[in-house]
Amino acid sequence: MWGRPSDAIGQFEGRQCMNRAAAAVSVLLVEDEVMISNLVADCLVESGFRVQEVATADEALRYIKSGANVDVLFTDINLPAA
Repeated sequence: MWGRPSDAIGQFEGRQCMNRAAAAVSVLLVEDEVMISNLVADCLVESGFRVQEVATADEALRYIKSGANVDVLFTDINLPAA
């Protein structure tokens, strides 16, 4: 995997830094398929991001208009029409 033990330590420390940086990032996840939404949200949370999940474009717009902090919009590109 890594050439030297110190490389592995550097990778681990780098991951911790990324997780701390990610914790400051708020992601709005818009996905209508529950299994996909759960999988993506789990991956993002495990990486340290704060995630808010909604299932429709209308819900996403309401959430954004509420004044909630959204740094990243992660959305399905084939949502059904509302």
